[in-house]
Order: sequence, then C-alpha cells, then structure tokens
Amino acid sequence: MTGFVTENLHELAFQHNKLARAPMRLTNVEARIFALCLACLHQESQELTIEVNVKDVGQARNGEAYERVRDGCKGLTSNPVQIETVDSQSGLRTYVTTPLFAELRLEEGSGLLTGSFNEKLRQHLLQLKQEFTRCEVQTLLTLKSAYAHRLYWVLKSWEKPLGTVTLDRQELRDMLQGREQPQSYPLWADFKRFILEPAMKELQGVDWDVQYQEKRRGRTVTSVTFTIPVEKPERVERIQKAGKLSPEEAEQYKAALKSKYQPLYEQYMRMQLDFKLTEPQARQVCDAIASLDMYNKLTKALYDVQLARVNNVPIKNLAAYTVNLIKEALPGIFK
Repeated sequence: MTGFVTENLHELAFQHNKLARAPMRLTNVEARIFALCLACLHQESQELTIEVNVKDVGQARNGEAYERVRDGCKGLTSNPVQIETVDSQSGLRTYVTTPLFAELRLEEGSGLLTGSFNEKLRQHLLQLKQEFTRCEVQTLLTLKSAYAHRLYWVLKSWEKPLGTVTLDRQELRDMLQGREQPQSYPLWADFKRFILEPAMKELQGVDWDVQYQEKRRGRTVTSVTFTIPVEKPERVERIQKAGKLSPEEAEQYKAALKSKYQPLYEQYMRMQLDFKLTEPQARQVCDAIASLDMYNKLTKALYDVQLARVNNVPIKNLAAYTVNLIKEALPGIFK
C-alpha cells in the first residue's frame, strides 16, 4: 500500500459491527497499531496472525519507536474489549469481555511487530458476510488521534443503509473513551470541545462530510444525531480507477471465476493468501488466462516460487518475486 513500509497491507479493513461499536479506550499509538493489524487480515483466510513494520506506527528516532510500540502493545493486550449481544426472543443481554490480541511480540532490531488476534474474536474479524463495517485503510491511517479512529469506525458502522444514527450522550462517550471510570472531560461542554469537535474536524479533513446535531431536554444535551453522507461520486470513481472492487463486486467476481474454471479460482485465492499479491494483481492475472496452456504456465510459475522458498532462496518481497516469475512465464500479462 502506498506510503507504508509494512508489506501486503490490504486496501480495506473489516470488523463486525458489534466490535466496531464496542466501548474501547485507546491511545493514539494503540489506535494506529490496531488499524495496521486489521489491515493485515484477509477476509477469505483462516489466519489471525499479523506482521507490522514498526516504522508505520509513528515517526520516532533511535529507540523511541520501540518504546512507543512496546507501550502500545502493553495497552492493547491488557485492556479487554466488551461486546454486547441481545437475544432476539428474550431481549436479554450478554456481555462478553475478552482481550483483542492473544499475543503481540516485539523483537528489538527486527523492525517488526508480530502476533495474532484473540481466537475468541474470529467471528468478529474473518469471513464476515453481514452486519460488518469496512474502512479504507489508507484513509484510516491518515487520522492522527485515537478519538478520530474510534469515531470513524463507529459512524462507518451506520453508514449503510441508514445514513444517520442517534447516540445517547453516555453511549457515545463509552464508544470513544471506554467504560473505565473516571472518564476524561466529565462535563459535556468539555467533551464536545476537546474530544468530539477535534475528531469531527479530522473526519471532515479526509473528505468525509459527516455532521452532527445535539438533542436536548431543556438545557441538557441528552443525545447526538449524526448525519453520515454517501460517498462522493468522484471518490467512488477514484477507487474504481485504482482497481478496487466493492465487497459485492468481489463476491460476484469470485462466483464468475468459479463457474468459469474452479482451479483458476483456487489459484486466484492462493496468489493473495500464499503469495501476497493484491486482489487487483491476482484478478489481472486471472483475467488474462485464456487457455489451458496459459493456466499451466501460471501453475508452473507459482510452483517455482514455492520451490524457491523451500530451498531458502533469499526473497526480500514475496509478492514482487512472484509477479516477476509470472511475467517471465506469461509475457505481457501485466501492463
């Protein structure tokens, strides 16, 4: 992804709505680590493992970067998230409290943060088919404050189909600050000035014209109604030009590829999961395969990559190495 050192970040990050809306207290560093870790996950994979380059967490000199990341890891692993579910028949609520990560490992000198999300959160992170929130990672990682990160996820979770949501004042506080007491800025005027307004300004600064209106009972603010705009046409056009598919288009493409030739679909998924190609790259390869001979050449190229890995051939960038071998096998496939 442009502008980031971490390899193979995905263009979109996903969470189940329940996780996106869960009360969560994060520091700025923790919010950035969390976003980068989400960008490591692939929706069609079974893997909850992550690998993030420390440089992407924030600019710092000497050992400061490791100290910042170390402190962020400590906060993320020691501060559990609480997810609420409601029984559709009885209306009774269940609160599940669990850590976000099973492990975060930082080895000084490696430049990498590795680990895995908590297995208990698998249903909230992978194979999401409904009631999920997706965010453009490039946009998410331009946000500087943890409150902007949290508000972005919360409001995105109501972007479609409603486009509007009214949140109780305390509910909004909990989503942005967590339920730990005492919360910062207990007076609404201070919360608005130091948390809500700066976060709103950041969201509007990434070309997302979300607005809000306070609801009052007498002189007391009781709730906040947010108006969440539909993506601007020029923004959608830019995404399409970049070769991205919407989740709906991606599902349609995979279904069409399966019906066309099941083995080619399997290679399409392998190129992303095992060889770390981006979805547009894998799709470009599959779209160019027009004969059994071309398919066999692709299979041979991927086999050669696997053979090189088994024989410990130095491969600095797996995706780039794979693309080069595919280019050699199928000249002109990448334009």
